[in-house]
Order: sequence, then structure tokens, then C-alpha cells
Amino acid sequence: MRRHRRRPVPGQPAEERQRSNCGPGSLYNVLHYLEEHRGLKSKIVDNGQPLTTYDPYDPNDQDEVTAWLGWLGWAAGMAPEGGSTTSPGLREAFKKATSQARNQGWHAETGGISTDSTPEFGYEIAKRLQHAPVQIWYGRYTQNADKSVTRGGGHIVTVVSAKGDLGSGKVELTLADPGRAGDHGQGDYLSTQSAVRYETVTLYRMQINRKTEATETEPASWQVHTYWRLLGPEYEASTFQFVEGLNWFEAAPPVG
Repeated sequence: MRRHRRRPVPGQPAEERQRSNCGPGSLYNVLHYLEEHRGLKSKIVDNGQPLTTYDPYDPNDQDEVTAWLGWLGWAAGMAPEGGSTTSPGLREAFKKATSQARNQGWHAETGGISTDSTPEFGYEIAKRLQHAPVQIWYGRYTQNADKSVTRGGGHIVTVVSAKGDLGSGKVELTLADPGRAGDHGQGDYLSTQSAVRYETVTLYRMQINRKTEATETEPASWQVHTYWRLLGPEYEASTFQFVEGLNWFEAAPPVG
């Protein structure tokens, strides 16, 4: 699994581009794995080069890798100037990247699972990892005076392993995180590739009372959710980090 950086674009601070690229970066990890280990080729156009043609660690390939990340962001619905992606948008980007392979008879599927509807979410992660890495997304929440929490942004990472016991409400994960690296903040770090690094975190099942702030047309509202709190040595923050769902992926070659 790789931590990918994308060159900043004119008119947007480099740090802002880095923060908004977690969705395409983690999806790139999934596609790279499926091409290397399952043979599923991903292409931007039908006559284009497969994704693994380019090495993210080779400076000579940086422009091509950057183009791939930009295209995945576009395919997922990200605006050219940056912004965020959604879980359905990333699943759509997966379908676009693998469209030629699917037309050639490949089984290449993806789907989403919510923590609210999946009591054994940790088991679901482990089950899906038998086919490919999964994406999980978490929100960053602040606590209000009434003990409810309000979401203020989020992040997407790639899960590469999971272990835990059924019914425990706890699972330990190994992550490839597009936003963390040992050289973060050092020198011209956004223009070079980081060494491979994995993060270890533990998820705990919790019920929370989520508050949506009032708008000009809607009053404030509260709703109870079942989320999984994410804790780890590299994830200490002033906010609470709650995992809300996952994207799964699988691939198999044509039959016959």
C-alpha cells in the first residue's frame, strides 16, 4: 500500500490540495492492489496505459501518477479546484476505471456498508478483506454542551488487515493512510513520495447523539447513530473520530 501525494494546482494552497485528496489516494491503493494481485486492469481511457505502468516511487512517473489521482478525483465528483469526495462517488470512480475490464467479462464489483445497519462491522471489514483492501471513512466530531456531537469534516483511509472477536464491539485495524507519513511537514514534502508506513488503530462500537446545526431553512436536529470510535497513537486529536461506513471491492477474471 502506498501513500500518494499530488502536486498542488495554481490558486490552491498545497496543504489544502493534500487534505482533499484522501479519497482518490485510498482508491488508488485499492486499484493498484487489484491489478497486482488479481490481474484487474484499470485505465483512464480504453487505449490508455494500465495504472501499474507507473511507479509512485519513481520521480520520473510523478506527473503520470498525479494525473491518475486527478482523474480519480474527477471521476468521483471532485471539482477541478479541489474539494471532497463521497463514498458513492468513489464507487462510481472504481466502476469508470474498470469499465473496459468489465466489458471484457471481468467481475469487478463494489458496494457500501453503513455502521448503523451492521452491528458486526468489524467482522464485515475482515470478511471483505478476503477479496481486496477496503476504504473506511470517519467523521471528526466535536462535543456540544448537551453531550451531543457535531461533525466537522472527515477522512478516508485504506484498510489492509483486521483482527478481533465476534460480539466484542472492538476490532484492530492496519491502515494505509494517504494523509500520514514520517516526513510530514519536512522540507518540500508535498513534492516527494513518502516511505511506506502503516498505522495501527482500534475501533470501538458506540452509540452517539449526532446534532445537525440549524440552517436558514431548517432547525437544528438530533439523531442517534451507531458508529465505531477510532483510536490510535497517530490519531490523537481534539476531536472525536467516528467511523461511519466502508466501501468494499472485489474482482475475478472472466469465466471460460
